[in-house]
Amino acid sequence: MEYTFIGPDGAAYSLPPKTLAVSAKVDRIFAMEKKSTAESYRAQHAFVREVLGEDTARAILGTEDLAEMDLTMLTVTVNRMLRAWQKPVEDDQLQGVQQSAALLDKLAAAGRGMETMLTKK
Repeated sequence: MEYTFIGPDGAAYSLPPKTLAVSAKVDRIFAMEKKSTAESYRAQHAFVREVLGEDTARAILGTEDLAEMDLTMLTVTVNRMLRAWQKPVEDDQLQGVQQSAALLDKLAAAGRGMETMLTKK
């Protein structure tokens, strides 16, 4: 499966598959949120660098220096990366709901047909 996200700079970036190793990196971000804001930003920055590579991270974020970085852009980048991995799951769940709704519509129509037949007698 291919995963792509649009960075805050408007360019498209490819992501690797979401493996256990990537998932562990995501977990580090959320673990750091509980410690401090600064630690959370450090974890986000490390995550972007590790997953996308140093050069791509610098291209998106405009700098390697966390002290100079637009932290909102950093968080937006991480959010978009996470959504890119989650999108196929959400699309599949939506398809399942739509299929269930279509089946329920058919059952309701059949029930209305039976009701019509029974009330005509």
